[in-house]
Amino acid sequence: MKSSHIALICIVMISLFALHECRDAGTVSKIARPSCIHTECTLYSLHQDCWCCNKLIDGYKSVCWREKDTPSAKDLCFAFCPKWISMELQVRLRQLIIFFFLFLTVLEHASCSRILRIAKPDRHDIAASARWLVSQNIWGVLSTLSIEHDGAPFGNVVSYSDGLPGKGKGVPYFYLTMLDPTTRNALKDSRASFAISESPIGTCKRDPMDPTCSKLTLTGKLLQLDEGSEEDKEAKKALFTKHPEMMDWPEGHEFSVFKLEIMNIFLINWYGGAKSITVDEYLRYKETKVASFL
Repeated sequence: MKSSHIALICIVMISLFALHECRDAGTVSKIARPSCIHTECTLYSLHQDCWCCNKLIDGYKSVCWREKDTPSAKDLCFAFCPKWISMELQVRLRQLIIFFFLFLTVLEHASCSRILRIAKPDRHDIAASARWLVSQNIWGVLSTLSIEHDGAPFGNVVSYSDGLPGKGKGVPYFYLTMLDPTTRNALKDSRASFAISESPIGTCKRDPMDPTCSKLTLTGKLLQLDEGSEEDKEAKKALFTKHPEMMDWPEGHEFSVFKLEIMNIFLINWYGGAKSITVDEYLRYKETKVASFL
């Protein structure tokens, strides 16, 4: 259960408890008192010949009085009456509960959002759009040629990183286990493609297939890095920074770092079909660090 849900439950329970206590404080046994001025009321004996009538009078749910109901006697008797909560206060308390509920709902949504390190580029800047998609995303679909199904395409959802936050180089790195068919496929035939969408980032409010919701497919070779090499160390640092959970994955599963050596780029970020961009243009692009909120 999320912390905001727990906080909301606590607020509601405390408010209801307070309301219950205010209503029940000082109540004693119900009796019949025909001589009460308000005979239709339910009577409660409170203090000698002081009575409390369970009826909304002067904005309060209960009012005390003596039999003769003189103003001074009524005021005196009110001091012995239970402290019933006014109807106005009940309404305000309910409004407060609703306000806290709405506030926590907004807070929960905000906590799920994140700050983008790099603002979404202008759609006309093709290289920037492609690099932005790669740097801001955290997962995609990695496809290889299956050795178990006669070379049929095999797509697999994988986490990745292209570098440290704000220092991405555009080359996707993956932390794959030898138990994964993707790994075995790549070691047999390195041809692969990697597809990502703007949709998971949260900046696209339309259907993922809408042309204004950017999508990118990188095609090339999925290559295993040499264990302990400089590139391997840098790749692990980038992966573990973006995906801390990876550090605790079982050593016995033989995880290893792979990278996609890009040979072709397919990008759609607006109407008009795929945009033209070379691998060199893509890799040479330098990111501009401009913070942006989702």
